[in-house]
Amino acid sequence: MINLDNKQERLALAERFLDAETTVQEEQMLARYYATHPVESDEKEFAAILAVSRSEADSSLLADTSVFDRIVGKTA
Repeated sequence: MINLDNKQERLALAERFLDAETTVQEEQMLARYYATHPVESDEKEFAAILAVSRSEADSSLLADTSVFDRIVGKTA
């Protein structure tokens, strides 16, 4: 089991998320963690990606990846 209170484990899971290697359960764990814990300065961008992902999933806007691409630095 992943201990999200351990920053090293949390960042490793975040990397797996960015590489599209996480399960839905792991993504939900990360989203809950960042929604309920103070976000450290070096994790703010990742927490924003999760917030956007969660928002888009909640509003069925998954087809629009422009926000994600802008945050991770991809250009159209």
